[in-house]
Amino acid sequence: MDIWINKLDLEDTVDRSSKPSDITRKLLAYFVGEENLKTMSLSGKGGWKPIPGDTLKAVKSFVKENSDGNEIENFYRWVTKYCNRLRATGKSPDETEPPQQ
Repeated sequence: MDIWINKLDLEDTVDRSSKPSDITRKLLAYFVGEENLKTMSLSGKGGWKPIPGDTLKAVKSFVKENSDGNEIENFYRWVTKYCNRLRATGKSPDETEPPQQ
């Protein structure tokens, strides 16, 4: 499945001269939203919802095509750190627990 973003939104969202990790964060925030990412993880384990696989593939592909391919090996680490940072920002420790189901 392809994910589409119109050219103007892409230009407003992503500065292609940015670091690949910054591009990754900006695209995930655009497609998924920071509030949703606070409740997600890569795998969906530990009570978190999984980040949609098609979204991850599309973002990773874009970042790989628009940056030095050597850095893409850190993609999943960037995503994990971003979700963790969103959960930790301005929250008390009990609010960073996985949502109860």
